Amino acid sequence: YPELINGGITRYPGADYPDAPFEPILRGRLKSRYQFIFGLGNDELGYLIPKAEWDNQPPWLLGRPQRWYGEINSVGPDVSAVVLRALVELMEKR
Repeated sequence: YPELINGGITRYPGADYPDAPFEPILRGRLKSRYQFIFGLGNDELGYLIPKAEWDNQPPWLLGRPQRWYGEINSVGPDVSAVVLRALVELMEKR
């Protein structure tokens, strides 16, 4: 989800957590000349979905006729905040 890196998380009608706080955005915290964001690696947690966009119960976001696949392949609605807070902490230690 590029929204977790660049911002732009959307509050969609029908989201399971419509009032969830937005996760910290990473792009503005990257201070080095060359910036890389890696998605998949040797060990993954599945999709990191902004909690405000989590959709595991009907009605499906954006009027979709069936369930989205990202939630099936994710550890859960809270994992993106946990991972991003840890990344922010690591960036601030530098």
